[in-house]
Amino acid sequence: MRSEINNIRDVWYEGYQRLLEEAQARASVQILPATDERRRHPRFRVRSRDVGTPREPVVAVQDMSISGVCFEGQADYYPARQLILSLANVFSTESDVVACERLPRVAPEAPVRFRVRCRFRDEEHGLQFLTLTLELERVERE
Repeated sequence: MRSEINNIRDVWYEGYQRLLEEAQARASVQILPATDERRRHPRFRVRSRDVGTPREPVVAVQDMSISGVCFEGQADYYPARQLILSLANVFSTESDVVACERLPRVAPEAPVRFRVRCRFRDEEHGLQFLTLTLELERVERE
């Protein structure tokens, strides 16, 4: 059983590495600099409109890593809140809100927007979520 789990994990990491290399070769993914020495996984600029939450069917993803995601939305989420993130209503993962900040309005009549940072509760699911998101972006570009 343990070896089967390790094999599945290896397949996900191989898929992740393949997608990462392909995206870097196309210059469609940019690895963002680590601004925190505690960061264990690189962040990727992701522009997916296929991620949603129970309160918002679509949020604007800014960047993502195996351990978490940053997105902009119209709902105010408080830190430590559990949040289910869904990818194209096909794959979901649990996360915890780490920070939520109100963004300046671009115009007086513009809706209020928030930048939300979440940490995936399970990095294996984070790996799957990131890999599937990158794959979906690749398919949409073709």
